[in-house]
Amino acid sequence: MQALLMALGLRVAGNAALGWAWIGAREKAATSVLQRDDARAAASACSDATEDLRQLADKRAAEAKKAQAAARSMALGHEARAHTILATPAAVPGDACASAQARIDGWLRGGQGNDALGASVGRCGPWRGACRLRSGAAPAGEDADSR
Repeated sequence: MQALLMALGLRVAGNAALGWAWIGAREKAATSVLQRDDARAAASACSDATEDLRQLADKRAAEAKKAQAAARSMALGHEARAHTILATPAAVPGDACASAQARIDGWLRGGQGNDALGASVGRCGPWRGACRLRSGAAPAGEDADSR
């Protein structure tokens, strides 16, 4: 009878050990499944964010192409104006300083040579004081007494 009780006790202890091991294995499996699901969710979120960044990069690239085209067009216009200015013969042959003064005076008066600088600043523009000093006459819209 003692042997039977001893066998029964060993059997119960063995079943408890197996049950404990099975519960541990089940917990590890459940944890692994949760970790796998979390990793999949993180990978999916990363993939979505990467796709959003790709779309944003494509959008910005298209905007940059438009801006580059506009800048290229503006640069070609400036280049053409620069060629015109450089190709214009000197107003005072042999005197570069006098030629430059004559050209600037023409731009400031809005008259002759107004194809480059004068067209962009109008009559005297931000150089109102320079108009008075260079030409001796008041800029457009001012009388001589206001100087």
